[in-house]
Amino acid sequence: MEILASGRKNPSSGVVDFPSNGYHYRHNRTDWEIYALDANGSDNFNSGQSPDRLLDSDKSTGWTSYYNNDTSTPPLPYYLFIDMKETTDVNGVFLTGNNSDLAATKLIIETPVNQGEIIENPLDDNIAWREIMQVDSIAYPELPYTKNEGFYDFPSKEQVRYLRIKLPDPNRNDNWNETDMSRFKFRQHSFTEFGTFYYKP
Repeated sequence: MEILASGRKNPSSGVVDFPSNGYHYRHNRTDWEIYALDANGSDNFNSGQSPDRLLDSDKSTGWTSYYNNDTSTPPLPYYLFIDMKETTDVNGVFLTGNNSDLAATKLIIETPVNQGEIIENPLDDNIAWREIMQVDSIAYPELPYTKNEGFYDFPSKEQVRYLRIKLPDPNRNDNWNETDMSRFKFRQHSFTEFGTFYYKP
């Protein structure tokens, strides 16, 4: 151990720098905007469970897609649309609280081909989208049982402002009873946090 001029031992001796190159640094989501839409482009959430709850850093809250115990449950696919407000270096996404019967089994992460375009309607047919990656329960069997953070790396670093998360498949529960099936309960989705991360060099 290093000895200081005063004769005392240096308490910092032997301390090494934290290896930051593998740590998931979460982006600040304070200024982000997020929307949840059904296949028809309508708002898609239950009262008190709007998509902004995915950005509040509170694992006790979250987004749940619309369900009203009747046949009006909207059709799949569902979409989450995120405007990060500025072009950002992103290495991947994280997801929390995807462990209920309403857990997603597939997420398709997309971004516009033209990053300079201002997007107001993410379902506009005139906007070309590019798939970054798929996160599904085949490649990631733990996905529909993720209580704490699950981190999913992009194939390579992306520079993006907008993300569109497509939920094309039913939730993880394949044991709904006949009444639940007739009311399309299998379409409903819910999780508690969603965000992006980056690595430091």
